[in-house]
Formats: sequence, C-alpha cells, structure tokens
Amino acid sequence: MEISKVAIYYFTGTGNTLLIVKKMVDTFQSLKVETSIHNMVSTDPGAVAVDRTIGIAFPVACFSTYPLVWDFLEGMPDGGGTDILMIDTLSSFSGVLTGQIRNLMVKKNYHPIGVKEVVMPSNINFKPWDDLKNEKIISAGLQKAKYFTHDLVYGISKWKPVYILPAIADILNLRKRAWALLAKKIELSIDNIKCIRCGICYKVCPVENIEMEEYPEFLDKCQFCLRCISFCPTQAISFKNKETFYPYKAQEADEILK
Repeated sequence: MEISKVAIYYFTGTGNTLLIVKKMVDTFQSLKVETSIHNMVSTDPGAVAVDRTIGIAFPVACFSTYPLVWDFLEGMPDGGGTDILMIDTLSSFSGVLTGQIRNLMVKKNYHPIGVKEVVMPSNINFKPWDDLKNEKIISAGLQKAKYFTHDLVYGISKWKPVYILPAIADILNLRKRAWALLAKKIELSIDNIKCIRCGICYKVCPVENIEMEEYPEFLDKCQFCLRCISFCPTQAISFKNKETFYPYKAQEADEILK
C-alpha cells in the first residue's frame, strides 16, 4: 500500500473531530502526502474523489454516529477498490460502529486500510468541567492521531472486521431509535433576555433546525450535536429544566463554519 494523496471527509460537532483531522493533515503533509479536507455538511457525497485514498472522520454519538453522517456515507459513490480509512472521536464506547461502517464501505467497493477511535472530552456534561483533565485527554488524543497517520503511511494500520450476531447488532445499533428518544428526553430553550440575536446558532446548525425570527426558534430536526449551545456567545441556549454547564468546545465557530 502506498499513499500519495488523501482526501478526508469529516463532520465535527463542537470541534473534537476537526482538531484530530487537522493533526492528521499536519502529519500527512510532514510525510510528503498531499492532503485535503472536506466538510460533510457542505459536500455532495456523490462527488467524493475516488482517485485517491479516502478518509472519513466523525464523532460517535449514542453508540453510533449522527444521521447526517450516515446519509453522507450511504451517498458515497462506488469506490472501485479505493483505499479508505476511518477515525472517530468519542468519550467512551462506540458499540459495533466500526464494524458496521466497515461492512458498508466494503459493500460500496472500498478497501478498508485502517481505523482508529480517539477518546476526547465529551461535549455534554451536567457538572462543572475539569479543564486539566480535558487538556490531558486532548494531548493523548492528538498523539494517537499522529501515530495512526504514521501507521497508515507505512502500511501497518488495520481495520479488522467486527463479528457479531445480527440480533445483537440490531440491539446495539441505536442509529435511528436514539434520536427519537433524545427528542423526548432533551429539550433546548432560549433565554430571550440573554439572546443578542447574532444568528450564530442559526449559522452553525448542520441540519437547519433553527429559524431566525425575532429570536431563534427550534424546529423538529435536531440531531443534538450541541453546536448551538457551545457557540452561543452569551450562553442564551440551555437544556430545558436542567442546570447547564456550557459544553467544552475544541474549535471556535468561525473554524466550524469553514
């Protein structure tokens, strides 16, 4: 296996995945590998360039990933044997996600060459943040991304199949059920006194779930990436009926909007 060009397609919630992708880009380029990154939200999945190694990167959510990520992956073209790698960011456990995505990519005629899961700080919390702990987690995550990139270039990375009974996989696959459950359990509210109507929440929402009227209004398409809470400059958005400790974010809003 020889890697000369890589295109990484990513989705990031509050910035963990983008931070890891940037580290991979820096490492690839230091090893003389031409690398580009593309935001899944603004990229047509049918236009994925299969003339180079493909990277897919995204956060884990509810032992799966966001529906918008699944939509992108399912919309990718036939790979024609193109090499593909995957990296995800998570706070704990991803279930059988790496195996499910590997199966999908093989079905689409891609050749899996490596997968890595990187623990990063959670972007949802109901208690005060431990900044020192977060710094240590981020440092370890960046190192892991660097070593993974080296392994890819030198041909020693792996993406092994995950064997599991279909019935168990169905139980663990919360891809669809989780979002319906979250919609019932988590509600977001806007404090009209704190809100300055800057429109940042509207701009960063990846699924156009916010409309700007006199004040922002939520629709019914939320995928709970928590961008709106994280990037609100006045902390005007909160969990309804829950004390909100404003989420850790790894990037600023302008980086997300790129």
